[in-house]
Amino acid sequence: MSNQARITLLPMTVAVTVAATFTGLVAMAAPASALQIKQGVDGAQVTATVSAGEISRIALTQDRIRMVNGDPDVDITHDEVSGDIYIKPTVAPLVKPLNLFIATEKGFTYQLLLVPENVPSEQILIRNADALAGSAEARPGKRKRRSTPRSSKS
Repeated sequence: MSNQARITLLPMTVAVTVAATFTGLVAMAAPASALQIKQGVDGAQVTATVSAGEISRIALTQDRIRMVNGDPDVDITHDEVSGDIYIKPTVAPLVKPLNLFIATEKGFTYQLLLVPENVPSEQILIRNADALAGSAEARPGKRKRRSTPRSSKS
């Protein structure tokens, strides 16, 4: 290889090394905004991070959100097809934690404590091992609700 070829290759090697180093540093400095997977238990509190100013999505594994009672500081949109909810602060940036209660189609209830942070949109997925097995009412220790009233005999 001639001296001229070595000189030409050297700047290219340095440029690739600098670009790779810069990309790695940027990736480390970027906020970790990703899907948050939380374990849920019927009646328990689930704590997660939401965006202080952007929309955030909350979904369930093998279940659907049926009802939500919320905080007046957020707009809540319920997607009836997917069963997910989308929340967006009405006052941005949101500074205080939010409290929501959600009830699911399989009979579970969760209290959500949502902590706002200055991050882009967040996604929260709540997994409940009991939801994979069936409804909350089918679990031992839970009484089944009657769907029809008892008949009285004369």
